[in-house]
Amino acid sequence: MAVPGSAGTARGTRRRRLGIRARIVIAVTAVGILAASVTAAVLLISTRQIVLESRQNSILSTFSDQIDRSVAELPNEASGNPWALQTGRLPDTTVVWVRPDGQNTNEALRDRLPEAFLDEVGASQGDMRYLRTTLDGRPVFMVGQLIDPPSSAVPLAVVSVYPLGGQVAELEALLTAGVVITLVVGVAGGGVGLLVGRRISRPLTLLRSRVGAVGEGVPMPSGSTGSPDVDEVQTEFLAAAARLDASNARLAEQEARARQLVADVSHELRTPLTSMLAYSEILDDVERADPEELALAAHGTAAGVRRLTVLTEALLDMSRRDAGMARTELTDVALGPLLADVVAAAERAAGGGSGTTAGTSADGGPASRGVTVEVGEPIVLRTDERRLAAIVANLVANALRHGRPPVVVSTSRDETTVTVTVCDAGDGVPAEHAERVFERFVRLDTARGSTGESNGLGLAIARENARQLGGDVVLGRDGELTVAVLTLPVGPGPSRGGAPGRADVPCDRHDDGPR
Repeated sequence: MAVPGSAGTARGTRRRRLGIRARIVIAVTAVGILAASVTAAVLLISTRQIVLESRQNSILSTFSDQIDRSVAELPNEASGNPWALQTGRLPDTTVVWVRPDGQNTNEALRDRLPEAFLDEVGASQGDMRYLRTTLDGRPVFMVGQLIDPPSSAVPLAVVSVYPLGGQVAELEALLTAGVVITLVVGVAGGGVGLLVGRRISRPLTLLRSRVGAVGEGVPMPSGSTGSPDVDEVQTEFLAAAARLDASNARLAEQEARARQLVADVSHELRTPLTSMLAYSEILDDVERADPEELALAAHGTAAGVRRLTVLTEALLDMSRRDAGMARTELTDVALGPLLADVVAAAERAAGGGSGTTAGTSADGGPASRGVTVEVGEPIVLRTDERRLAAIVANLVANALRHGRPPVVVSTSRDETTVTVTVCDAGDGVPAEHAERVFERFVRLDTARGSTGESNGLGLAIARENARQLGGDVVLGRDGELTVAVLTLPVGPGPSRGGAPGRADVPCDRHDDGPR
């Protein structure tokens, strides 16, 4: 359930988000105003202190001089009110009064003075007292002192009030100048921020337009944006885009391969199932079928089941290998006995024998006959016996099915490598298809006398198994002979998936075969 106003709030939040240029302008302006304000405040406070202290010291000096002269000129004997006459030497904002009877020369002024300050002056014992305050709303500086002239029977208290209006006006003018300077600095900071923001945002704007072009399928230009930092971002983005394109290409390729695999598997399943369906109709009508038809139907059904079994096992093995779940079980394998068993199984399959063995070809189907095994010195290698048997079985079955006799299986070895060569006298594979025949479900119907019953997996499984064991399988020609060469390391080797090798191991010539 949507919360009322949440969408509007989200849109409002998006609208309030500022771009990098606006943020830079605001930041630079704020910093400039803050710096100008702090500087102006410090200068104003310092100047105020200096101006007021200077005025204060001048007033204190003037007041002291005036008091000293007035006291010196008073007569020694009191007659009438002589001290009142001396007040003329003092500022007109001066009051003199007699303590403690309170007689004074300026009653109106005395009534406006702070009583606390007057009491402080009366108790000062001759020391000056001063106070900075306001009088009638105007800033003033009050100075007071208790004097004891000869003409007076009691001490006199003198208080003068000096205006500070001029100094305050100067400070106000200074404050106004500070405000103006702060505003000017703020405007200048905004201008600088705008220029800096434009300079910084221009490469980002260019990068954004280039990224947008990539999203529309246009190749992204790789030229400089004018900013090294943004160029680094662009370089990383280009690398990421290239990796993404490669990933998309791999996914597209995998999808295409998956679709092709489904189509190929469907086709491979359709052929034996169709024949088995026809045979099942004969078996279903036992009473009307003669014994020869029943035997043919039973034989055909068994062959179809064997072919489906081999195809299913091959597909499962390939799927495990593609998923990285294929395992190798390493043992010490005597090559001679293994080749004899595999070739015997292949010949039984070629003769139509029932059942499957570890050496059954992944292609299935009938084949020709006649295989010679030539093993010299005993060879023992450490490898996966089941996968090695599958490789040789597929190579032998391929030679029997698509080549011509004689088919010869021979072996050789050096310090690090064991080689198994399968030769036949067939026409071979055209050079342009020498690698393509190792792809899954590839069948060259016009090549090597194809019977049309191969499912196109034999050579693919042979090479994949060989590479998992650290070796490889290649096809080639040696004169008039077709040569399939399996190379394996003597010991366990790392799985490989690189470029294919060369079929440069010659086959022995035989008198009963074509030259």
